[in-house]
Amino acid sequence: MSGIFVDSIKDASNTKTLATLSSSAVSLSSDVTVPASIGGSLVYLESTSGTDVASIAFENKFTSTDYIQYVIEFYFKPVTDDKHIVAQLGIGGGSTNYITSNYRTVITESYYGSSNNIHHRVEDTFAVLTTGVGNAGSDGGVVGTFYLIQPYVTGRKKLFRYNAQKWEQNDHMVNQTAGTTWTGGTDAITAIKFYAHASSNITGEMRMYGLKAS
Repeated sequence: MSGIFVDSIKDASNTKTLATLSSSAVSLSSDVTVPASIGGSLVYLESTSGTDVASIAFENKFTSTDYIQYVIEFYFKPVTDDKHIVAQLGIGGGSTNYITSNYRTVITESYYGSSNNIHHRVEDTFAVLTTGVGNAGSDGGVVGTFYLIQPYVTGRKKLFRYNAQKWEQNDHMVNQTAGTTWTGGTDAITAIKFYAHASSNITGEMRMYGLKAS
């Protein structure tokens, strides 16, 4: 058998491992930039999780202009039955100030269950609102994706969007599509926090990705 056989690729100075190779996969380090033209424009950045905690958050994030959009994939379940899973955005970097008012969140919900119809909601306290989520062992909780478009920009109000699917405590399956903004200022958004409204802890996980600007 002829050829060149290696188990890793390093930079010219032999100080950084850029790729690790095995018989089944190639793993690239964070120092490697894959051109968007070959499908590498969405980059995994980090994750956070918690079990029976007051909130799950990313803080002092979303600052790199390398990404035109940050994407948060999430799964949450309340510890107490029939609780709203909500999210608020934060400003201030290292010392986060969470925004508790002046949202303009517009939500469309389609139900499968006894409602079997479409609801429309507006909300000014939360950037994400998913109501009445069940906590039974077989309940699905809430899953979804939140998109932060250029959150680091200052001087103008930002627009965000999300979609979510939830399993309610009364066995309704609900699909949400929504958009939101904060009208109280034009600061850079540096945090997002999910929690259960009205005195309950949550269990879940968030994963953050960045969509490359070029």
